Amino acid sequence: MNAVPPRDLSLRKPLAWLAETDADIARAYEQVGLPPKRSHDPSFAGLLRILVAQQISVAAARNITARLEAAASPLTPETFLALGDADVRAIGLSGQKVRYGRALANAIADGALDLAGLEGTDDESAIAALV
Repeated sequence: MNAVPPRDLSLRKPLAWLAETDADIARAYEQVGLPPKRSHDPSFAGLLRILVAQQISVAAARNITARLEAAASPLTPETFLALGDADVRAIGLSGQKVRYGRALANAIADGALDLAGLEGTDDESAIAALV
């Protein structure tokens, strides 16, 4: 039996507004309703997967992430930091993503960023801590 994923209730108001302003969106919203709620693993690995996926295709992100997880298993700040820059670049990360990934890994490893401490904080506070 396939479970029905929970719906993203936070999109109810914005989608209702869009449906009021655009007939095509209104029709689609009526037929499909709210999209499923998306969630990500709130760990270093989850954040790194999000970082990898930025501005590239889903297929490319999937392939790069698979190579990264094979090279650094389990994918933790420590295993990521143990990879050389050339290794991570060969896996498919751009120079900028390598720098961001290293900054994230270092912040977690040295205790400057407490991911568990972000749970339950408001969006603005979580964004400020991550940036």
